Amino acid sequence: MSRTYSDKGIVFKQVNIGEADNIVSILTKYHGRVDAVAKGVRKLTSRKSGSIELANLSSFAFAKGRNLDIITEAKTINDYKSLKTSLRTNFYIFFICEVLDNIIKTEDRQKEIFSLTSGLLEMLSTNINLILLCTFILKLMHLSGFDPNLTACLQCGKQLSEDEKKYASSFDLGLLCSREKNQRNKITNKQIKSLRYLRSCSLEDSLKLRVTDNEKTDLYITLLSWLEIIFGKEMKSGKYILKYKE
Repeated sequence: MSRTYSDKGIVFKQVNIGEADNIVSILTKYHGRVDAVAKGVRKLTSRKSGSIELANLSSFAFAKGRNLDIITEAKTINDYKSLKTSLRTNFYIFFICEVLDNIIKTEDRQKEIFSLTSGLLEMLSTNINLILLCTFILKLMHLSGFDPNLTACLQCGKQLSEDEKKYASSFDLGLLCSREKNQRNKITNKQIKSLRYLRSCSLEDSLKLRVTDNEKTDLYITLLSWLEIIFGKEMKSGKYILKYKE
């Protein structure tokens, strides 16, 4: 078995260890999540430091280690620099990285998630649009086995009709019918149709959806609450995206 391997990947987490090293978490194209040590990367003379910044797409060479692999080479492919120029766009990066850290496990080898994430960063670089983030969340949930039920009531199983009130569940992934009491998260037929469309369309085609800024926000808030159910914790970076609008 080879003691070295190479791949390209997107950096989504860094943790300082020792005086100059980092543990870097990378979503790679062919090896899933790789947590590896970047030795001496915090030294001023390090040539790898620029390639392991958050949300950078870089090519990597790794050496197998006893506990963690070692990054032996790193070269930037795309640093998505335009996403790192303002507070709001930086929160997009922080949120995407936080989502990946919580949903990507070491053993996962999902080329689709890598392609989805790199495509999202590419499109956000020229168009900061909340609908792209909504599409990313829905598709990532689907690819990771957390697909919300958008057709039937989670409690009674009844198929949802357009002429009744419906609610986004606050305790599970999906919708509830009008029979369920004490629900506050009312959701409209247009929002449901929008969620179904975004789940099935490409990132590019998601921009064809005709919704107002307020409707985008409502869709995003619903999806953010479902992510928090999956992760079992508050996604503060996700809330800051709405707080710091420009």
